[in-house]
Amino acid sequence: MRKMIINERPANPAYFDKISELLNQLLQDQKEGKLQYKELIEKLIVKIKDVRSKKKPNYPPTIDTLGKQALYDNLDRNEEISLRLNETIKSNAKHGWRDPNVPAKMKQVRLSVRTVLSDFSDEKFNEIMEIIIAQKEY
Repeated sequence: MRKMIINERPANPAYFDKISELLNQLLQDQKEGKLQYKELIEKLIVKIKDVRSKKKPNYPPTIDTLGKQALYDNLDRNEEISLRLNETIKSNAKHGWRDPNVPAKMKQVRLSVRTVLSDFSDEKFNEIMEIIIAQKEY
């Protein structure tokens, strides 16, 4: 499970950080004797199924794709900004926008994202851009 968290974290850091904390807590509980090994395995299986599920609980109905979920989780669960940003990305991300040989396409996406995230710091903007780049949806 730890390997999966490490591999998938770039696509949604906030979500996978929470999963990592849950995993650490389960392991700590088992180590302290609060949880039997069988219970630990059962809980881990449930968590793995939850993570692998395409539809995750606790999202508004409009946050219905992995890309939207990643934006929502990492934009302080702000549905309006997440949806606006999702639409902006989809309308500005031309085929091959990640290609380093065609920097104009990436620049267009960055400028459009910056417009939506104009009230955010440069650090947060860069963090969100890394998430967008890691998302297969865009």
